[in-house]
Amino acid sequence: MDSVSDVRIDMGYIVNFYVLSKFYTIGENVQVRSAFQNNPDFFFGLFIYALLVLACVDRGIILSPDSMAYGEWADKLIEVNFSLQAFFEEGKSLYSIFYLMPTLLMSFCKIVAGEFWSETFFIFNMIFLALSIWILIISLRLVGVRKGLIAGLTPLLFVTDFQLWPSYVLTDTLFAFLVISSIYFSYRLSFFHKKYIPAALLFFSLLIFSRPVGPVVSFLLIFSLILTLTLKTNLLVRIVFPATIFSLFAFGLIYGVFFEYYFSLEEVETISAFENFVRNNHAIKEGMANFIQRGTVVHDRSDTNLIVNLTSLGIAKLYIIRVLYFFMPIASTYSIIHNVANILILGSFFFGILLWIYFIFGKHQLNQNLCRLMFFLVIIIFGLAFFQAINFIDWDWRYRFPTILPMLMIFVTSIEQWLQLKGATILE
Repeated sequence: MDSVSDVRIDMGYIVNFYVLSKFYTIGENVQVRSAFQNNPDFFFGLFIYALLVLACVDRGIILSPDSMAYGEWADKLIEVNFSLQAFFEEGKSLYSIFYLMPTLLMSFCKIVAGEFWSETFFIFNMIFLALSIWILIISLRLVGVRKGLIAGLTPLLFVTDFQLWPSYVLTDTLFAFLVISSIYFSYRLSFFHKKYIPAALLFFSLLIFSRPVGPVVSFLLIFSLILTLTLKTNLLVRIVFPATIFSLFAFGLIYGVFFEYYFSLEEVETISAFENFVRNNHAIKEGMANFIQRGTVVHDRSDTNLIVNLTSLGIAKLYIIRVLYFFMPIASTYSIIHNVANILILGSFFFGILLWIYFIFGKHQLNQNLCRLMFFLVIIIFGLAFFQAINFIDWDWRYRFPTILPMLMIFVTSIEQWLQLKGATILE
């Protein structure tokens, strides 16, 4: 993201807050107040969605090198009449299978709209954005979050990357929609509502073919679902945060041990077939191992690089720091407004985490629905952070984007739980 893009983001924040102030003035109208009384959350959600669309339209449609790669794959799929066998026989890497969904979507756009395929893809992004906000609202309603609190949450979308990434002809908006939808259906299934099985399986499958991290998200949700179906919610929420901390250090150590072993193979002349495969694996050699040797924390941000001792503990330290940087709100190239916006969102998330920890270990009587949803959200947010740290944190924190809505949900569910413990009726 260049400085011009950052200036446009800043202007988007300013314009959106100005329009929001006018919206509150309009809200003094009797008819508008009547609409608020019935569905204030959906009313705010619709209004904020309109502002986000305006921000994305103002920014325009943006193509990146990845967009062009998807476009080439889409052209090839069309050329071979959507035969996956022929597609891969043409020499396309199996890696591209994890981008099958956006590639198919782009193929559809090219067939239907011709030279206006990017504009059509942009329209789909706007649809995915609308559906994401809708799923956010109905998920929070489902667990008993009061409508007024949800309405108060939605303006926070102004200061998120939801006014940025939907402009890109990339996988981000689609993937964010699939993640939030899969969480919703997982929660539904956790109460043995069998009618949601087909929808859940569909979204789990779509996740797998939308990004390389998709199979990880599907696994985490299925694993979490099994836990919620077999263990009591009170037990799950008591172990989820200690287990997350333990997993961070355990994964870091496993990562460190593996790569110390990997680097030791370079000094051995006679190795087994398996060891030869590991040593010469392109993804490991040119990707992960290369970034470890360079001490890369955030890609293309040399100010975050570390000097890494290539031992188990030294590499584990790099991994853990990468995980922490996944949640870093500040970047040297971001403007003050952009940094403050990130601090607001991530600060809200960690405030919600601290509130939940206080509630859980303070032996309070907690709302089981809120707790169960929180469990799914924590697993996905930190699971994605752990996965991204295997390679590096992306330059503009693009891969944090699918966790923004879950982070906001952590915050608002913690506030709802606090209000319920206080017996407060405000915002109902």
